[in-house]
Amino acid sequence: MSVVNRKGIFGVKHFRQIGVFLFVILMLTGGLLFGEEIVDSGAHWTHDPSIIKSGDYFYVYSTGDTLQMRRSTNLHNWEYLGDVLPDIPQWVQNKIPQATNLWAPDPFYHNGKYYLNYSASSWGSNTSTIAMLSNLTLDPDSPDYEWVDEGEIFSSANQSVFYNTIDGAFVKDHTGQVWLSFGSFWGGIKLTLLNSTTLKPVNSTLYSIAWRTDPPYAIEAPYIVYRNGYYYLFVNWDQCCDGVDSTYKIMVGRSTTITGPYYDKNSVSMYNGGGTLFHGSGARWIGPGHASVVNVDGQDFFSFHAYDALNNGRHSLRVHYLDWDQNDWPVLGEAVAPDDQGVIGYWDFEDGTPGQPMNDTGLDGQVGSGDLSGNDFHMYAWDETSGPSFSLEGQTPTGSGLSARYDGAQDTYTADTFINNWSPTVWTIEVAAKLDNLTGWQTMIGRDGASHGEAESDFYFQKNDANDRFRLNFETVGGQRYILDADFTVVANQWYYLAAVCDGDDLTMYADKLDGNGSQVVGTLSLSTTNDNTLAAPDEPWTFGRGWFNGALTDHISGNLDGIRFTGRALAPSEFLHYQCGAWGYLESDLNFNCWVDYPDFALIASGWDGTLQVLEQFALQWLNTTQPYAEDAVHGPH
Repeated sequence: MSVVNRKGIFGVKHFRQIGVFLFVILMLTGGLLFGEEIVDSGAHWTHDPSIIKSGDYFYVYSTGDTLQMRRSTNLHNWEYLGDVLPDIPQWVQNKIPQATNLWAPDPFYHNGKYYLNYSASSWGSNTSTIAMLSNLTLDPDSPDYEWVDEGEIFSSANQSVFYNTIDGAFVKDHTGQVWLSFGSFWGGIKLTLLNSTTLKPVNSTLYSIAWRTDPPYAIEAPYIVYRNGYYYLFVNWDQCCDGVDSTYKIMVGRSTTITGPYYDKNSVSMYNGGGTLFHGSGARWIGPGHASVVNVDGQDFFSFHAYDALNNGRHSLRVHYLDWDQNDWPVLGEAVAPDDQGVIGYWDFEDGTPGQPMNDTGLDGQVGSGDLSGNDFHMYAWDETSGPSFSLEGQTPTGSGLSARYDGAQDTYTADTFINNWSPTVWTIEVAAKLDNLTGWQTMIGRDGASHGEAESDFYFQKNDANDRFRLNFETVGGQRYILDADFTVVANQWYYLAAVCDGDDLTMYADKLDGNGSQVVGTLSLSTTNDNTLAAPDEPWTFGRGWFNGALTDHISGNLDGIRFTGRALAPSEFLHYQCGAWGYLESDLNFNCWVDYPDFALIASGWDGTLQVLEQFALQWLNTTQPYAEDAVHGPH
C-alpha cells in the first residue's frame, strides 16, 4: 500500500478576467472555495461506508439499491464494482415490505469467512431488520466468490420495542467474543453478544450504551474500536441525508468495558447525552457520518461519508488518517491523498474525436482530456475557441493515434487542488512536442502565477527565443531560479520526446530526436546544496500550450503536444514513456542508457564485477545482440 499524508487548499481553476473577478467576490463573501484534496470519481455517491482490507485491496461497502461495493489499493483511487446482490432477498421484502433499498453494510472477517451485515427499513420507521451474508472471498474475480444468505441477525419489525435495528456494526472484544452494536433514534444505541460460530445473538439481552436525552433523540450509526485498554464508541448525532443542509456530526466516548458505561472527555455518560465532538462540518465537507476504522501495519484509517459543498452536496467517501493524542483520545488526521511519489498526472489525448475541439460542450471550463494516472487530475479546456482540438489521426510521434493540436492562441490547464499545489523536490516531467515554427517564445508546459512575486512564472518547459533551444526555467521554494537550455537547436515540424528529471541534487534534460539514438542527455545542471530546491507552487493551474508572464497569458505554441506525464520521482530513461532502443528494448547491461551495450557500459560493470564468467557471458551476449558486429553493414567503431 502506498498512501501519502498530504493536504492542500482548493485552488483557482482557470478563470479568465471574469473568473478572477468572481473568485475575489467569493473570497470576500466567505464563499466555499477552501477545501481539501481532489476526490477520486470512484468515491462519489458513497453513503454509510464501512471498510475492510483483504489481500492487496481495501473494500468499501455502502448503502445502495442492493448494497454498493468498491475497492482500492491506496485508499484514494476507488474502483466501483457494482452491487453486492442482484435483488433484495425475498424474505427481506416479505418482512420489510416498505424497504426499497438496503442500508449501511458492515464487513467482518471471522473464522475463515467474510461476513456482511446490512439493514432493511424505511425512512422514519423502526420496522427494521439487520441481516447477514457470508463469502469465502471479497474478490469478485475469484471462482470462490459467492454471497450466501445467512438470514436475520436481529429485528425490531412487528414488535412493540423501543429500539431500531439498523446501522449494525460487528466488533470483537479483547477476549475474542463478537458483538453487534446497532441503533437509530428509538432507544439509542444498543449492544448484543453474538454466538461465535453463527454470529447470531446468544440471548435477548441488550445493553444500552448511548442515548440522546432530548427529542428527537437523534443518535445512530455506532462503531466500536478497541485500543490500549479502552473501547471507543463513535456515533452520529443529528440529521443526515439532506446534502449541504445535513447537520450530522461524529461524536465519541470511551469505556474500559465493551458494555459501558461510555464517557466523553468531560466524564459525561453517553447514555445521558454525553459525547465529545470528533468531526463536524467544515467549509467544503458537510455532515460527516457513519464511521469505520481499518488498521494497516499499525496505522489506523478512518472512513466516513460527507456532502461536498463544491459539488452540489454530492455524498462522497472520505478516508483520513486516524491519530491519537497523548491521552489516548482519537484525533482525525489529514485526508489520504494520491501517492506523490508515483504518477501524478498523465494525458495521451486518445479520448477525443479527430479534428474536434476538446471542449465542444458550449460550457466554459470543461474537461478536455482525461487523466490516465487514476488520480482524476483531468486536463481542462476553457471553451471551443481558446481550447485546442484533438489532432487528426496519425499526428503523433509514432504515426498512430491522436495528439493535442494548438493553433498559437489556445491552451489547456489543470483545475484540481492537489496537482495545482504539487510541490516536489524530486520529479520527472515528460512531453512530446512538435512545433510548427520557431517564432518567439513557445511554452509547452507552464504554471500560472509566481510564488515570490516575480514577473516570471514558477515554471516553464519551453522553446526559448534566444537561440531556439528547449529550456527549463523554474523557481524553488528557497527562492532560487534555475535555467537549463538544451545543447541543440530545435527544428520545426519535427517531433521530440522530452523529459526533465530532477533528483533533488541535479537537473537533467533528455531528448529523443527520433533518430534511432534514443533518449540522450541534452543538458545538465547541478542544484544549490544550500537552497530548498522544492518546486515553488503558486496554487495556480499547470498550463499546456502557453506560459504566464507578469499576469499575462503568453508564449502560446503553434503545434502539437502528446504524452504528457508528471511523476513524483526521478525516472531513469528506461522508465520514460517513449524509451526506445530499437527491437531490443531496454537491456540490463545498458548502464549508461544509450541504447547500446558498449565499452562505456563495460567500464561501469567492471567496477563492480564479481569476477564470474556468468556475468561476463551475459555482457558479451548483450553486446553481440545490440551491436551485431559481424553483420555485413556493421559499423566498427566506438560501439
